[in-house]
Amino acid sequence: MEDPRSRCRTICDLFYAALHIPMYVYENGQLQYTPVAEAFARPPRQYLAQLLGRQAPIYFTEYGACFARLDVEDAAALHLILGPVSALPPQSGVLPEMYRDYGVPAADRAAFRAFQLQLPTMTHLDFFHHLLPISYALNRRVLPLAELTPAPSPEDTVRTRQKQAETMFRQRETASTNNSLALERVLLAIVRAGNVEELRRFAAATPSYQAGVIAETPLRLQKNYFISTITLTTRAAIEGGLPEEQAFRFSDLYITKAETLSDLQAVNTLFLQALQDLTMQVHARRQEQLRLERREVGRIGQLCMDYVQKHTHSPLTVQGIADALGYHRSYLSAAFSRAAGVSLREYIYRCKLEESVRLLQYTSKSISEISSALYFSNQSHFVQRFKKRYGLPPAQFRAEHRA
Repeated sequence: MEDPRSRCRTICDLFYAALHIPMYVYENGQLQYTPVAEAFARPPRQYLAQLLGRQAPIYFTEYGACFARLDVEDAAALHLILGPVSALPPQSGVLPEMYRDYGVPAADRAAFRAFQLQLPTMTHLDFFHHLLPISYALNRRVLPLAELTPAPSPEDTVRTRQKQAETMFRQRETASTNNSLALERVLLAIVRAGNVEELRRFAAATPSYQAGVIAETPLRLQKNYFISTITLTTRAAIEGGLPEEQAFRFSDLYITKAETLSDLQAVNTLFLQALQDLTMQVHARRQEQLRLERREVGRIGQLCMDYVQKHTHSPLTVQGIADALGYHRSYLSAAFSRAAGVSLREYIYRCKLEESVRLLQYTSKSISEISSALYFSNQSHFVQRFKKRYGLPPAQFRAEHRA
């Protein structure tokens, strides 16, 4: 029968070569083998303590990375540690935390960052599914996915209920109650309606906000509130008429930005900026819809608008849109102009320029790359069009408006 240690080494070599997920063999808490050459990338001691000393085989770090432990069933002292795995590459704002956790000396930090950036990105569920064949190779047993997220023990449930009772007692003694639901409903209604002025009044005069404690540090707590609130308000914005793709792209951009911040005030500032930005987008969309309704925009006009908005990264022409929608070019062009009050050609440029603004603010793509991605005839044409619409050349606009 194959020695468990030899089997662990073979599994590490094979699966690391295939998946590039870091893998480590530990026996009695001591590292025995890893195919990962970089010593500075080994799981920090505090992560190992969590993974080896608890029933749950999964551990999440403060910055969203995930580690897993697979036990060797015919060698109780042997464990396979896998990770980290994240849905996104580590952002620059969390790297100082990682340097501290891993104990990376200054001389190795550039190499450590490069190592982390080349790790595969995947959702945690995808990671769990990768663990299943590895577990089978390790123990010749099909591991139920539920074992990776076991139910809380009766003791954990009792402790949670005790914490709940203590919190409720403290709130009643101090006459403070969790009013987050009432304020949440008001905020969602404001965003759904695209009411920018009401949002400003709400932000300036919001009563004392009492909510639960859902993190260990004030910074993590505020980031968690940020993520949950942006998630809810994004849904409200979609209900208010904002296209799903636009709304979810907004949500992803701001949540990713928030995770890079290491200052509480910066998170708060970004939070207010995000709410205002989202509400303004809903307002603009609703105003556009109202204008379209007043002009009795027909089905052709709306079809053209939807098509252009979905294909800003394509080489759009009036003829191409007419072909795609099945109309004669002259008829389509005239119908759109009557409906929207602007030529279809000008509307194409407007949508492409609006997309270029988002790329300038939220990506590091060069002017040339943006011009090419949006299919302007050349960079000079793009700059000319951009300056005419926004009063500034793209480079200066980015310098003054970069998020």
